[in-house]
Amino acid sequence: MKKALFAVFAAAAIVVVVIGLSLPNDDGRLDVFPRKSKIPEDAIKMMPESDEYPPQLHSGEYEEPVPMPGPINTAGAEDSPFILPCGCTFYFVFVPDVDVPPEKQLIDGASGIYVSNRVNGTWAEPERIVLNDDVSLDGCHFVQGDVMWFCSVRKENHREVDLYTAEFKDGEWTNWRNLGEKLNVDYQVGEMHITSDGTELYFHSSREGGNGGVDIWVTRKVDGEWQEPENIEAVNTEANEGMPFLTQDGKELWFNRPYLGSPAIYRSRKVNDEWQEPELIISQFAGEPSLDDEGNIYFVHHFYKDGKMIEADIYVSCRKQLKKGVSLSPRSSSQDDFLDFFEKAKQTGKIVMWAGDWNELGKTEGGGPRVVAGLASTYNYIPLVEVTTHSGGELLRPLNETTKQIYKNSAVAFAEEFTPAYLGLGIEINALYENAPEDFDEFADFYNEVFDDVKAVSPNTKIFTVFQLEKLKGHTLWSSEPANPDDAQWFLIDRFKTDICAFTTYPGLVHRNPSDIPENYYAEIGNYTTKPIAFTEIGWHSEASPLGWESSEAEQAEFIETFFTLTEDLDMEIAIWSWIYDPSTIEPFRSMGLRHNDGTARPAWEAWLSGE
Repeated sequence: MKKALFAVFAAAAIVVVVIGLSLPNDDGRLDVFPRKSKIPEDAIKMMPESDEYPPQLHSGEYEEPVPMPGPINTAGAEDSPFILPCGCTFYFVFVPDVDVPPEKQLIDGASGIYVSNRVNGTWAEPERIVLNDDVSLDGCHFVQGDVMWFCSVRKENHREVDLYTAEFKDGEWTNWRNLGEKLNVDYQVGEMHITSDGTELYFHSSREGGNGGVDIWVTRKVDGEWQEPENIEAVNTEANEGMPFLTQDGKELWFNRPYLGSPAIYRSRKVNDEWQEPELIISQFAGEPSLDDEGNIYFVHHFYKDGKMIEADIYVSCRKQLKKGVSLSPRSSSQDDFLDFFEKAKQTGKIVMWAGDWNELGKTEGGGPRVVAGLASTYNYIPLVEVTTHSGGELLRPLNETTKQIYKNSAVAFAEEFTPAYLGLGIEINALYENAPEDFDEFADFYNEVFDDVKAVSPNTKIFTVFQLEKLKGHTLWSSEPANPDDAQWFLIDRFKTDICAFTTYPGLVHRNPSDIPENYYAEIGNYTTKPIAFTEIGWHSEASPLGWESSEAEQAEFIETFFTLTEDLDMEIAIWSWIYDPSTIEPFRSMGLRHNDGTARPAWEAWLSGE
């Protein structure tokens, strides 16, 4: 796990030699260089698509692991991830070249601990943290409050690698000190993690009394003193268990253990104050887990080719969480109403969606997609853009080669510039199938081409097309008769490459009351796809019309509660209510807002905020 950095810890005597050869600057410190300046020019930047041994996910609780976004990863080796619970500050170790011997890492001016802060949803360029005025090599860091615990190779050590602490004061880390013989020599503390209340220190060590190799231990602080360590027998085996991490609530212990010959990430849960049998979460060169408060797993992944380590990157596997949101629906186009909308949108969830003509993607100034994507960092939301080629089942313009090229170019350019988390290509596409089957076939083939081209420039963007669920199920709108299986269109789903399966749903068009909706209404989707589910338009009207389909504000709120109940066992990734404020359109859609246009909230507002 530590070839890039911690192989040096087995040869700490090199420090003494290097100290004798290196000289500090006039200000007493060694030179510090930009990390990319030290990466060899011929270094190979590995990518997921060329990875011979990609991380393997073994849990349905998380999304597939992907490289951490932003400027963290390079062609060098990024290792030892540690993220603060807030998910706002990230620490890691960097080494420019995994083939460089330890004595050169010590004095290259770039190897060491780095930090990056998330600003308006974007990770900033990492900065080096200097923890010594002399030669040292630092790593295995843990930060709690204004104190950093770290291990280091330096001349003051009691052993080859010692634990130190540093304090954050006046914008820099200072007052570093060795933690003494008890922890370093007597207890032989290795990489470690302290519980959020500061009373327990979990660490790995090969000290005597273990199960063999490296084990995980815990020492408890009593009257200010760390007590004799205890072996965590529930998680330790004859193999090596190490790199412990505890969640803030102290109920989950994450660590490394080999699996099929390479490092893997395991989790043990604490039940009735006892650690349970660990479960495998991620395998295949996956190590050193660190989690934020949302449960997202940050870990190091080492790239190997032909049995040789090439480099290492930080990966993240996000915990599957329902992302709620609303479509862009201010009361008017005035600046005040836009500001009001974004303030309200923050309360409804994480997503703001824009949907409209595909041609809008190509606008270099203004245009809905660019506005929604461009304001995302300012208002801290996830933009979701959907574009369509048709309206009411009729193409907006002929889907000839010229039009397709314009559409494709605009989608690729937009994805390359904004790298959006989500991009929908086609809205209620089954309406096109019903009205013009030949145009639908042409679109399906074209969509799949665009899918590949967008993935080439923005591989992490989740791409999808959108189906109208009630029609897909075989319902006739404005009829309360059961769906006709002969009219169902589920087979259309298989025509498209998708990362998620997306739908619009307006069950008030086929059911007069929320209580009439069958229990398997949404669960049925799972019979036709294994992809995560997105509802990018959800609505139920609140006015006493049209005739025979009268509703009320109480009924609208009841539907929202029903919706979340009926989807609780569905692998639902996204749920978007269609409007915050009532739109200026026809019934029944004109009364589907969560709030009145005078700004007051309907009961549906609170129902949506509490839905999960």
